[in-house]
Amino acid sequence: MIKQKTTSIDWEIEVKPVFTEGAILLRGYQTIIRSDKNIALSVMKDTYHPRTNAEFMQIVNELSNISKSTDVNFSEYDSGRKVLAYLKSPKSSSIGGHKVSDQILIGNSFDGSSSLFVATVINYAGSNFTYMNKNAAFRVSHRSKDLEQCFDYIEMLQDYEQEKEMLFKRFGEMEKLAITEELIEKFIKAVVDYKTEDEEGNEKEISTRTKNKINDLKNAITKKTNELGNNVWALFNGATHYTTYEYKGSKKRNVEGNMYGTQNTMNQRALNFCLNLI
Repeated sequence: MIKQKTTSIDWEIEVKPVFTEGAILLRGYQTIIRSDKNIALSVMKDTYHPRTNAEFMQIVNELSNISKSTDVNFSEYDSGRKVLAYLKSPKSSSIGGHKVSDQILIGNSFDGSSSLFVATVINYAGSNFTYMNKNAAFRVSHRSKDLEQCFDYIEMLQDYEQEKEMLFKRFGEMEKLAITEELIEKFIKAVVDYKTEDEEGNEKEISTRTKNKINDLKNAITKKTNELGNNVWALFNGATHYTTYEYKGSKKRNVEGNMYGTQNTMNQRALNFCLNLI
């Protein structure tokens, strides 16, 4: 279940001991409870130090003030096991005359799936994807206890902005690179990640489900090349348009930025393929 576009995260977690059915204390483990609904979010080892929603909100407020973002939205996913905050950037950019906007994404989890992190959500032509800023590393571990010693807000945001601007520059470089039908086929194969041969080198039949993915992605690429030209930027736009609007997987996650699941995985494959062409 996804809860979108709220103004805050107004609930907290509690950490409780774990007992067996015979009421015997299970040492070395703890249960993380969503206190307002009494939902068990996870059972973790006692070395896991969950970052609370109060800490999460503190980071969101600090980054909102420093970045001068006045538009902040929150969402929670999987009953609150993951929480996300989106800070819309007051700056705007354009690539090939098309507006590109971005949001600072702050995320946290209570199930061990991620640290508390910061990433970028890029929005353009209605499509969106999440970019994990590697050089502007921001990771607050669930093992350390002291939040204040984990990072410097101003330095982190400066690194974040520099890396984002470099990414936008590379998007501009993508626009200058022409594509061929052969390149499109290689791109589709990389993004969908399917094989045409088995381990022994024999021809392998492609499933109907995979064929549908291939056709839908190909149609999305055609749509974007018609709009943006026969270039790598349009190729990448085709993939993010597909994951945002056309993807029909059994576990489709309608999270802004396609942060989780197959949609995220396909976007990352598309980005890496296109960046490697520059």
